[in-house]
Amino acid sequence: MLTALTQWSATQLRRVPRILGLILLVPALAYLFWQHRAWGDRALKALCDGLLTVRTVPLLGIEHLEKPWLFWPLVLMVGLSGIVLRWCTVRQQWGRLVIVSSLLALMLRYLLWRSLVTLNLRTPTEAAVSLLLLGIEGFIMSGYVLQLYLLLKVNDRWPQADAAAMAVKAGRYQPWVDILIPTYNEPLTILRRTIVGCQALDYPYKRIYVLDDTRRPELRELAAELGCHYLARPDNHHAKAGNLNHALGHTHSELIAVFDADFVPTRNLALSSELCLINS
Repeated sequence: MLTALTQWSATQLRRVPRILGLILLVPALAYLFWQHRAWGDRALKALCDGLLTVRTVPLLGIEHLEKPWLFWPLVLMVGLSGIVLRWCTVRQQWGRLVIVSSLLALMLRYLLWRSLVTLNLRTPTEAAVSLLLLGIEGFIMSGYVLQLYLLLKVNDRWPQADAAAMAVKAGRYQPWVDILIPTYNEPLTILRRTIVGCQALDYPYKRIYVLDDTRRPELRELAAELGCHYLARPDNHHAKAGNLNHALGHTHSELIAVFDADFVPTRNLALSSELCLINS
């Protein structure tokens, strides 16, 4: 109990500089806003006038479009995406391109609607709040755009994985592999299935390590019963990442495999992935 309280106190003390920084930042920003209020009002007024001018452009006047022009593009994109999902496999790049393009088009359509129809620009205060909310939405959507971009960068590694499996089976490359299973208070029944699944992997040169971040005697007994290594550290600093870093100092194999405590691998998992790691 005393150790846990000490660790909690140390964690809270590390947060003090951040809290003090935020406390000092808010008054500083308020002071700058007060000193440059006139400049900010002029800039905000210019931005609002620009948005009001853009609303008059015929091609961007979304609120003046007839309903078919608003409805049928959505139906077309949804139908096209459904066809792609039905007939295209994950390995085909053009299918991902169609889906990502449709999602980006919908996001752009939404941002145009938010920017040109829903903003409240009647007063500087209302305009500032409305633009702030729009900026927050844009920031959140930028994260989705990044995820969609990464989706386009997926590489098909199945042929390389199949070749790796054949190389391992033929004995041309068979390194030692340390399998790490980090755990924090998962039930022993779940951990038993995971350990047994790792032991059943169709690969002889492996060592299994259970990384216990709760230091449970019953888990140590389970590891001894199943014939795998048990590792525990004196603290829980940096959570799962710290648990793995601590284990790396006790392992010596050429390759490392990390499985969650509730993940039961298939028997051929090691065979189909090892040389992909070496050749990537």
